[in-house]
Amino acid sequence: MSGHSTTNNTITVTLTSNGGVDGYIASEYCVSSDDIRHSVSTNTTAVTITGLSPGTTCDLTVVAVFTGLNSSVAHFSGLSVSESGPGPVGTLAAQSLSYTAISVTWNKPSQPAGVITQYSVYVTDHEGRCVQHVQLCTTLLYGYTATPDV
Repeated sequence: MSGHSTTNNTITVTLTSNGGVDGYIASEYCVSSDDIRHSVSTNTTAVTITGLSPGTTCDLTVVAVFTGLNSSVAHFSGLSVSESGPGPVGTLAAQSLSYTAISVTWNKPSQPAGVITQYSVYVTDHEGRCVQHVQLCTTLLYGYTATPDV
């Protein structure tokens, strides 16, 4: 393998030799939070894996073919597509519970762009100053009740 590049949803691996190679047999195995895929390419000098979700990790196995004989296997692990930030949360709602308390609820983003590991909630006063910052380290919780000391 001479190099690889990644874009938003594509991994491209370029295969080069020192000469005498008839071609390569490449086998890819990719895993993301919502998909597993496997495919084999023959007689190729480049492997392009498209349609990947952010956070997908791929392993590539390559065999060089010399006049009908296969070389030993080369493994390339951990090729990945970077995770981008998630889209906005859905159905954001706030309800006043009292003069100093508010309940905020939301749905997970329709485009999570990978695995969401936490939500951050910032409570600000009427002048926009942050009076409370909470990091919710779960993807199962879609709400928070704030009772800041204002």
